[in-house]
Amino acid sequence: MVLSIVAIRLQRKRQSMIFLGCTMLLGAVFLVNKFFEWKAKFHHGLYPGSEHLMAGPQASACSSGCTLA
Repeated sequence: MVLSIVAIRLQRKRQSMIFLGCTMLLGAVFLVNKFFEWKAKFHHGLYPGSEHLMAGPQASACSSGCTLA
C-alpha cells in the first residue's frame, strides 16, 4: 500500500497499479487461509459459546474474557 502511494507521488501509475493488485491478491490469500482455519475450528466444535470449548479446563477464562496464560 505504501509503495503504491510512493509510486503515485512519483507519477508512476502502472507501478502503483501493480502494487495495489499485489495488495489485493495477498489480502484475498489471507482471507482464504482464514476461511480454512475457521472451517477446521468449527468442525472441531471450537467457536465462542460452544459446549466443547466451555467443557475444557480453561472454561472460566473463555467465558470471562481474554487472559494470558
